[in-house]
Order: sequence, then C-alpha cells, then structure tokens
Amino acid sequence: MTVHDVKIGDDYKELGRKLAKDSCKPNALNLCKLPSFMCSEYIKLYNMDNEKEAVYIKVKDGVIVDIRHCMNEVYNEDVARANMEEILNNNV
Repeated sequence: MTVHDVKIGDDYKELGRKLAKDSCKPNALNLCKLPSFMCSEYIKLYNMDNEKEAVYIKVKDGVIVDIRHCMNEVYNEDVARANMEEILNNNV
C-alpha cells in the first residue's frame, strides 16, 4: 500500500487497520496529527522509510473527505506563526 492508494470516501478506521497490519513490512505507512499550533484538521499519512512521500487527509464522520499533497494547503501559515510566537513568548 502507498500513500497514493488512499482515496476520498475511504473508511478511516479501515485505513488504520490496514496500516497496523502492514506496520512491519518495508515501506510501511504511518498516520500522525500535525502540531496543535498549526490549528489544522488534517492528518499526515506518510511512508516511514521515505517521509517525502506524504499526503494530508481530512476525516469527517469516519470517512476521508479531502486529500492534499502539499503541506502549505492544510494550514494557515500566519495563524501557525502567531501561535508559535505566543507559545515561545509564554515559555520564556
């Protein structure tokens, strides 16, 4: 399975099951949420051996409703920068 096999309309839980089953195979895929300061609803799906091969999926009611290939399309850079600045300033 590759990141490009995931399609809009796929069941998110089923995708999780497939990833768990294939986790020990070469070129296994992994899901991870983006950092909270980005305020994004997307989840990163990437190849653990080659993190350059990645897509960003949006899930609603257990179904994949959107897929993006560019990280810049899944969050607002200005909001993320402002949130990170606030975090850094409050932790000094």
